[in-house]
Amino acid sequence: MEASVKAVLFLNDGSIILLKSSDKKEKRGLDLPGGHMRHGESREDALSREVFEETGLKINQVINLHYKHDNKTFFCAQAQSDDISLSDEHSEYIIVKPEELDNYHISKPFRKAINMAVELKNDQSIR
Repeated sequence: MEASVKAVLFLNDGSIILLKSSDKKEKRGLDLPGGHMRHGESREDALSREVFEETGLKINQVINLHYKHDNKTFFCAQAQSDDISLSDEHSEYIIVKPEELDNYHISKPFRKAINMAVELKNDQSIR
């Protein structure tokens, strides 16, 4: 199984970007930006590349959440702008305030990563 990286991606107002797969057969619910690492690529480089490919956003303040599920390693990061441009991998995006997360279908591992990132953001006032 290929190593994969995922970002809980914060916008400037503290909201989070969630993605919906373009694949009509995909029933997992909402996705976090990220994807598979390339051979020889660091996790942080893969995360930056994948987030840019999927959303058109550059990121900074990348923090490893030290949480893994299956082949995925989770991070939180700050988007450098709010100018989202989706790739064809995703049909739409949703911008969600952390307090609204319960209104959306998000897998348990993704929800855990989001909760960890929100707690970290609140503790460290990441902006």
